[in-house]
Amino acid sequence: MCVHYATSCPFSVTVLNRKSNAGRDHHKKYAPNYSAILGAFITSGISYTYYPASDRNASLLVQTALLRIAEGSVAGIFQEFVVRKLTPHLKKDPPPQP
Repeated sequence: MCVHYATSCPFSVTVLNRKSNAGRDHHKKYAPNYSAILGAFITSGISYTYYPASDRNASLLVQTALLRIAEGSVAGIFQEFVVRKLTPHLKKDPPPQP
């Protein structure tokens, strides 16, 4: 894993970005995708209601949300690095226009 600033490491950029250009703010710096983080907590809250009342606690909600965020990050890393290696003959996407 890179120890430099996040934009110098493709792994960190993928984790921060999670979707193409969704993690960029208006200054074109990489930032966390707050909508994905909020969505993870909202969906965790919905699934939280399906657990029995005796099993519900705050740590369950936070654990589920963090797992959803990690799942999205792993999927982004897989898409960015593994799929591109498996399909090298596909056309590259043009760079996004500002």
